[in-house]
Amino acid sequence: MPRLFLFALAINIFFSHVASAQVQYRGLLEQTERNSPSVPVKEFQLNCFPTSEDSQTFFYQVEESRPALPWIEQIGTVSPADDLLASNGIALGYRHLDRGYVLPVALPFFPQHDQLQKGASWKDGQGEFEVKGEKTINGHACWDVRATTGIARHHQLYVRKDSPLIQSGTQTVFMGPGDRFQVQFQIESEDKTTDIAALSKLFLELKSSVKRQEHDRFQPLTNEQVKSLAPKAAEILAAAKGTPLEKFAKEVNENLDTLMSRQGRIDGLAEAMIGKPIPKFTLKNLKSGEIPSSSFAGKTTVLHFWDYANPTLEQPYGQVGYLDFLHNRWAGKNVQVYGVAINSELNDPQTQAKAIRNINRLQQFMRLSYELTFDGGAALNSFGNPTRVGESLPLWVVISPDGTVRHYQTGFYEVDNRVGLKPLDDAIEASQK
Repeated sequence: MPRLFLFALAINIFFSHVASAQVQYRGLLEQTERNSPSVPVKEFQLNCFPTSEDSQTFFYQVEESRPALPWIEQIGTVSPADDLLASNGIALGYRHLDRGYVLPVALPFFPQHDQLQKGASWKDGQGEFEVKGEKTINGHACWDVRATTGIARHHQLYVRKDSPLIQSGTQTVFMGPGDRFQVQFQIESEDKTTDIAALSKLFLELKSSVKRQEHDRFQPLTNEQVKSLAPKAAEILAAAKGTPLEKFAKEVNENLDTLMSRQGRIDGLAEAMIGKPIPKFTLKNLKSGEIPSSSFAGKTTVLHFWDYANPTLEQPYGQVGYLDFLHNRWAGKNVQVYGVAINSELNDPQTQAKAIRNINRLQQFMRLSYELTFDGGAALNSFGNPTRVGESLPLWVVISPDGTVRHYQTGFYEVDNRVGLKPLDDAIEASQK
């Protein structure tokens, strides 16, 4: 009998047994150094719900202590056919040494369940695997599976014999300059639960409506994404009432309310600036030269306010790569681009040289062709300084050749596969007319 058929048959038997059950995991992220006790740094809980009685798919929701990933990344679907440790699957977020990391978690299914038998071992695109033995955990007979993925990432997974469900396990991850961590998890409960098929559908519609790249998973929702998601919040809150996801739905609703309120203040800043003449200010380039705002006359000018420090060189790098693409795209067409570094160290003579070295480091790493500048904050303040209303940089400003503000945008853009930052590209084109 074909292996794929046997695997599908086993999956169907498994789901006929647990299709009405909610599976809940408890887990812990620990930092583990040699010759030192492990230090717990984060707890988490994974809730898995069947999407329907005959489905082979779970809807999942991750709860983290000190959440690092935005809520849109804490939900999704998973099936036994998905890769182990899939980069777009179940994950934790953690910030280590000022850098954000997305940590895929090997839950809840072991995809090669059909290969598990005494003494089995194999190697494939997901890693190296070996069945080391058997063990009974909480009344469930399990295979003891050892997996190696990447370099020195060794995992121990206890997989149920009668289903692809992972009962418990430990996986290693590395962050920073080789700092070792481990993720431990185990099933805490399998309980009957209320039907959440309609609610999970609403959540998944929200998730599919926003375009987020895998390398953007740690980043907050963009302003455009918040505006598109907010109208559905009340519907989700109503559908979640009385379900295990009611608390999560309330948190989502409150988050979107807060972001929409902040966005209203940002929109007010944009309305106050667009169509108005730019104020007078002076930028400094990295070689002590000065660039007065009066020199912008007769050209379309793009200003990108961001810290430009980024010593960890963390995605998405303020989207400077896309900005550089637009700079080259508009080269020779009366368009100039300036990156404006916003960093308090630039204002202190004792730390300025170090800050400029960090800027140069980023410029060389990203091979930026547009000019990088800085000032003491006067330029940012003259454009309303959105950080005063709780918004994070970057701030993007497009100035028309007549010296008026044409475009004003905070935060990150959604990326268009063809031109990258399409709204910015459109604003530059419009300013040329």
